[in-house]
Amino acid sequence: MRDTISIDRIARLHPKVRDTFQQFIEECESTFDITLRIMLGYRTIAEQDTLYAQGRTTGGNIVTNAKGGQSFHNYGLAVDLCHILDNKQVDWNYDMSTLKPIADKYCLEWGGSWVHIKDRPHFEARLGFQENCSDLLAIVKAGNVDENGYVNLP
Repeated sequence: MRDTISIDRIARLHPKVRDTFQQFIEECESTFDITLRIMLGYRTIAEQDTLYAQGRTTGGNIVTNAKGGQSFHNYGLAVDLCHILDNKQVDWNYDMSTLKPIADKYCLEWGGSWVHIKDRPHFEARLGFQENCSDLLAIVKAGNVDENGYVNLP
């Protein structure tokens, strides 16, 4: 992995998917000779609610259909990636669809494949859980989390 910020953000993901995302990003970087940055990994449920309000009850454009608890980010199971140029500037125009075959290899869902809102920077590890994360939220509400607050996964 080439980006120290991403290395930091990998450490905040759910322990079960850290290696998967690290290997995925490293393979993408070496295959395409690029540097990727995790712009966002883990996001709290409260942060998700704030993002969901955008364009609905607060200013700005709607950027998500997921309320708090309905995003894989809320469980440390998703990342939003961007391409970092040699001058360290963020390149949001990089064609993330080129990463999809590698994402598929690691069983990661790409948000650019979605029907309603295309989320091209987004990759998530569903691990067999429902798309709306209701089963993950139920685990959290039942208190079935580890000492660091991560959902206990099978």
